[in-house]
Amino acid sequence: MGAAKVKEMLTDPTKSNFNALLTYALNDKSCGYAICYSNKEILHYSYPFYDLKSAPKDMGLGMMTTAINFAKEQGLKYVYLGSLQRPGDTYKLQFEGLEWFDGKAWQTDLQSVKDILKP
Repeated sequence: MGAAKVKEMLTDPTKSNFNALLTYALNDKSCGYAICYSNKEILHYSYPFYDLKSAPKDMGLGMMTTAINFAKEQGLKYVYLGSLQRPGDTYKLQFEGLEWFDGKAWQTDLQSVKDILKP
């Protein structure tokens, strides 16, 4: 995604409702970003991006954890980390207080979703 698209997503309300750009730093150097939506209750973590060649192996998880901590510091009630669609999405299940939507209702049974996500 190019810089023009990022700017559009954050500044043009006819194109998106995203309103926050979170910055992730390592050793006091900005090295990752996530385009998000935030209001008084929720942070929707979305569109993380960083240089895959120079980033540590766990960069994505570090960014997600930073976003969760940011939401806590802001007093937000929820953080939406995205859908659970592929077996690779199970890394999202490690966070305390997790709920997932089964298409009808919010669930807390992690074993059920792990079974659904099995390859």
